[in-house]
Amino acid sequence: MIAGGNCQPNVVTYGTIIRGFCMKGNNSAAIQLLRKMEEGPCKPNLVVYNTIIDSLCKDTLVDDALNLFSEMMCKGIAPNVITYTSLIHGVCKLGKWKEATRLLNEMVSKNIFPDVFTFSVLVDTLCKEGMVVEAEGVVEMIQRDIDPNTVTYTSLMDGYCLRGETGKAQNVFELMLSKGQMVNVVCYNTLINGYCKLKNIDEAMMLFLDMSHKGLVANTITYNTLADGFCKVGRIDDAQKLFSKMQARGQLPNVQTYSILLDGLCKNRQLSRAMQLFGEMEAKKLDIDIVIYSILIEGLCITGKIESARDLFCGLSSKGFRPDVRTYTIMITGLCITGLTSEAEKFLIQMEEKCCSPDDCTYNTIIRGFIHNKQTSRAMVLIQTMVEKGFSADASTTELIVNLQSKDEVDPALLPLIKGSL
Repeated sequence: MIAGGNCQPNVVTYGTIIRGFCMKGNNSAAIQLLRKMEEGPCKPNLVVYNTIIDSLCKDTLVDDALNLFSEMMCKGIAPNVITYTSLIHGVCKLGKWKEATRLLNEMVSKNIFPDVFTFSVLVDTLCKEGMVVEAEGVVEMIQRDIDPNTVTYTSLMDGYCLRGETGKAQNVFELMLSKGQMVNVVCYNTLINGYCKLKNIDEAMMLFLDMSHKGLVANTITYNTLADGFCKVGRIDDAQKLFSKMQARGQLPNVQTYSILLDGLCKNRQLSRAMQLFGEMEAKKLDIDIVIYSILIEGLCITGKIESARDLFCGLSSKGFRPDVRTYTIMITGLCITGLTSEAEKFLIQMEEKCCSPDDCTYNTIIRGFIHNKQTSRAMVLIQTMVEKGFSADASTTELIVNLQSKDEVDPALLPLIKGSL
């Protein structure tokens, strides 16, 4: 277009390409094109600036976004509610609440009034940070002037559920219904997840049935959440029935669905059914990853099949998989439970050699293994290593160490190491 000369690109053309760059996360190319606009006859407008500012904020490049915002205003381009909403979202994601308040006050002082989307951003971010009381204040504030929308209420429900306050989340849900707000699948999923986290699976199922009565179609997230809830309370048969019902209703299970069910079967010592399900995954050519193999290895360890677990672990590299810290920790746990602490220690050394650094969970696991197997001195050596690497004893390990101290089973020379880990 530019080379032809007859049909020059206008601000919409440039804006479309800039939006494309931003959607791809290529902010530098978008800014480069913005600079080209500034040099030519086709100057960027507010929409172009808003597009780039929003993209920068989504990528947490808030300082760059604020600089572009200042630059825009120096050029005489006035911001609107979209500009400020993007910036508020950006600073909130970084936990800069004072900056968010400053921007909110600034926009009001310029007679740019926040809309429901601005407030929804605030409520959602506050709730994700566990600041539900502050989020409540925002909702109360906006109820005076504008009606919160489904997103606002759902964010507040999610915040309550994260704190385990499903009763309050249920109250928000009922408030939505009383106000005639559209209650969608996301709303139900949020509340179902809250009840499942508290192992109140029957209440979650009541909501699931209520969805159907309202004509809403449960999605994969709904089924996965409920299946996980059933597995966590040991109701594996119900989880499998739900799995079958899901497929019968045309909702295809994904890898997460299978991993939830596989984990539930393994944790409840139903290894044969777990292996059968794994075979089904292979037959369907699903994207089996290291997480799935870790679940199976743990299942084998739980049922005392340590040799099979070791064989599966050692065969991972031939399948193109590299064990991660969780896989190693699971294997070390299984070896410690069966008294094979020397082999567990070899796996710990192997982790370092394979550039897979042990974490605090790994160290605590093997230390407890040594203590349970009456190998206190070896446990103390590992405590020193753990402390040197910046980790500390967790509650379970601490309890074991305190018990050893009370029984005078710890060498006094090792006491400084113990204190350093607690």
